[in-house]
Amino acid sequence: MGIAVRKTTDETDLERELLRQGVDGRDAEHRRCDGCHRIPLIGERVAHYSGGTMRCELCASVSREQPTSEALVKHAPDGPSSRVRVIRRLPA
Repeated sequence: MGIAVRKTTDETDLERELLRQGVDGRDAEHRRCDGCHRIPLIGERVAHYSGGTMRCELCASVSREQPTSEALVKHAPDGPSSRVRVIRRLPA
């Protein structure tokens, strides 16, 4: 049986503010599509256009402008999206 913990308004406000700061920080690190403002997924192709604009695969497919280059999104800007860490080894 779990213990019920009542959150105060201050705790809820603090959690909301910490979440907001985390999301804002993440958004600042990622380049967004200039068409739909979505963060391209790992493995997705992005198209670069003259003038420095970048479009995701979905927006590039409906664009009339020809891209100057294309690239494959390989990983998140802050490193690999998932990491495996050995915490302890089990006996054989």
